[in-house]
Amino acid sequence: MNKFAEAVMFFNTKGICKQMLMSEFEAVLDGVVHLEEFKTQTVKGAYVQIDANLHVTAAVLFLLDFDREGMADRSWNVPLKHMSSVADKGPNLGAGPIRLATRTNCPVNWHHASLWDYRQNASVNELVLLKAAAKRNRLRLFTDVNNTTVVKLVQNNEPEPTQLAAARAIKAVKLHEEKLAKLALQSKEEIARLKQQFSHELARYKQELALAKQANEQLANKNRALVMKLENQKQQFQESRNEMTQLLKEIEQQSRAELATMQQQLEFQIRTKVRSATQELKEQLRAKEVEQEYLEELDKQQQTEIKDLHKEIARLQSGSPHQLLDQLAAKGVIFVAYHPGVGHVTIPLNEVERYLEDNIAYVAAKCFVSKEHYLKWRRHYESSRCEAAGEDGKSCGQPVKRIDMPGQFIDGDSNRCEHHKNDKESAPNNVTDLQLA
Repeated sequence: MNKFAEAVMFFNTKGICKQMLMSEFEAVLDGVVHLEEFKTQTVKGAYVQIDANLHVTAAVLFLLDFDREGMADRSWNVPLKHMSSVADKGPNLGAGPIRLATRTNCPVNWHHASLWDYRQNASVNELVLLKAAAKRNRLRLFTDVNNTTVVKLVQNNEPEPTQLAAARAIKAVKLHEEKLAKLALQSKEEIARLKQQFSHELARYKQELALAKQANEQLANKNRALVMKLENQKQQFQESRNEMTQLLKEIEQQSRAELATMQQQLEFQIRTKVRSATQELKEQLRAKEVEQEYLEELDKQQQTEIKDLHKEIARLQSGSPHQLLDQLAAKGVIFVAYHPGVGHVTIPLNEVERYLEDNIAYVAAKCFVSKEHYLKWRRHYESSRCEAAGEDGKSCGQPVKRIDMPGQFIDGDSNRCEHHKNDKESAPNNVTDLQLA
């Protein structure tokens, strides 16, 4: 004779959080008992069948929704006992493979959304927790007949002795009557509590409604006051706008009059300045004409003097060069040459031949430098750029600071940019003799 007990166990994140007999679970489904700890939650539950050796022989893993009152979903209708009887075989929990119904292995297809799957790969999964809870037997299953915690056992339609069946039937009836009485008392207490709560809520709502009406009246008064204030401000704004419009018209008229007066004054000033400037230009033009006449007369005189000088030079050239120079010196002619670095150089008569032989060397001596140094400076003076050779063999060509005096010029430094200064490998290009007049 196979006997088993029915129980329901609920899970949370820490494991099994609540256990109850099937009769208690049916009271939860009927709305007689509320589970406040499950308010507004979808809870994982397990319907289990446990044999006399406290082994789990069948399990159905289901989901159940609870509302804000802790009441179970009234439309929930999963046939737990039927599904456990037709479920496929699952793991062995001590008494051979159990019958297990889950979302993946659901014997009734249209109820698969109301089921859930246990963690198969976990070392301690939900089925292991069910096995341990059945062994702990906190529901006091299969205790002595005289104990008041005896639960109703379900049999597999096998005959029992008449006296034992009658005793169990009487005990079950008594337990059922006690539960009905307890549930009736709980229902009356719940109804009384709900009535009291409704009265408190109704009183609170009435008080809130009165306060809301009062606040609404205050807001209406404030709104009327604001409307009146807005109308007054609108009227004041319109009056201010009219005053500003009139003031702008007056300012516009005054501005037009002032603008006409200023325009007349400006035209008068312009005419006066134009007359004055014209008169001044005419005077300058007359002065320029007088100056032009004077310059023309001076040019005629100079042309005459030049012709006389040409005649004199032609006469003097007929003699020897020394005689020519002596005659020019006797007449007060001096020899002056201009060279960069020394400026205008007065050449005495006895140094004219040396100057004519090598004027560059003559000027370099006047600057107290060598001819080669002077030529290098002269090239730097005429084109102040870096003379260092670049990677392509051409001069760098970057602008450098010009040295105005040959004596201050330093070859390899003054003629190089900052990048090529003190660069021994990039020497300046060789200086060739310059044919300078």
